[in-house]
Amino acid sequence: MHAVALAVIVSAAMTAAATVQAATLSVAAVEDAFIKSDATSNGNGAYPTMCLSAEPSRERDWRGLLRFDLSGIPSGATVTSAAVSLTQVHGATSLPDANYGLYRVTTAWTQGSNAVKNGNGGYETGGCNGNVELSGATWLETGVAQAAWSTPGGDFDATARATAVVPDAYSTTTWTSAELAADVQAWVNGGANNGWLLKQADAAAESNKIFATSEWADPAENAAQHAAKRPTLVVEYTEPVEPGALPTCDPTRSVASGATTTIKYDRTNDRFLSTRCLVAPGAPANSCDNRAHDTVVGGTAYWIVSPVAGGYGHEACEEAAP
Repeated sequence: MHAVALAVIVSAAMTAAATVQAATLSVAAVEDAFIKSDATSNGNGAYPTMCLSAEPSRERDWRGLLRFDLSGIPSGATVTSAAVSLTQVHGATSLPDANYGLYRVTTAWTQGSNAVKNGNGGYETGGCNGNVELSGATWLETGVAQAAWSTPGGDFDATARATAVVPDAYSTTTWTSAELAADVQAWVNGGANNGWLLKQADAAAESNKIFATSEWADPAENAAQHAAKRPTLVVEYTEPVEPGALPTCDPTRSVASGATTTIKYDRTNDRFLSTRCLVAPGAPANSCDNRAHDTVVGGTAYWIVSPVAGGYGHEACEEAAP
């Protein structure tokens, strides 16, 4: 390890730290469906409703699938919260309120293009029992190239990522937790986004819940009412605001001749070991990420840059000794 001595040209501390800004993204589901344990070959991806049921006495278990497009969240963003909201459009079954959980799906699936073949599409009857064309996810298959779930009923983590009590009433229920935010963060970072499965968390209780899906378009309502009832994911996140290029060093602001500082440098591996690093004028202030730096050139001016809260700040402008 060697030391590189630099002659100080600018002594006053200067700031050009990258800042962060908060943002919120609200998106509708791009795919949603429900699957039935008592109709294992039925796909239900084109329904305007997502019908969920837990009736152990009838050996009935209906579960929902949801996936959201996160492409609107910029790369490098930090997710701070995530909330999923669904609205009941049928229900009031005189069954008690029920605890429903969102579970992270571990296998790719698709809702398919199932078409309701009879009835009015569910706007009056709930649309839970119409005949459908077989396509998309079912109790037994993912809907992707006729691949089977590893376990009938869907492949998902055993522990709920969030739970919420769904009342026996026409209302909107929201699920939010640090675990949901962590899922969204993982997907933004490039992980496989297979969405969540929604089912009753208490297997022993009985309930029936009917939510609007992304296809909800009741002819008795307007477009704004349709959008308000469809599943939504609201994500809050922060993203770095990149600093501009560092200015050219100004030798007219030099201090006493001979002032120096020392930066630890590993010549063998051509890298700096200090908590500070060197950035050439004209380069972004955060270009010293991951401690990857060019070799110091004698007589060249560099900014001394150090990490600060929320970004990077350049403290002084120094020139490598010849």
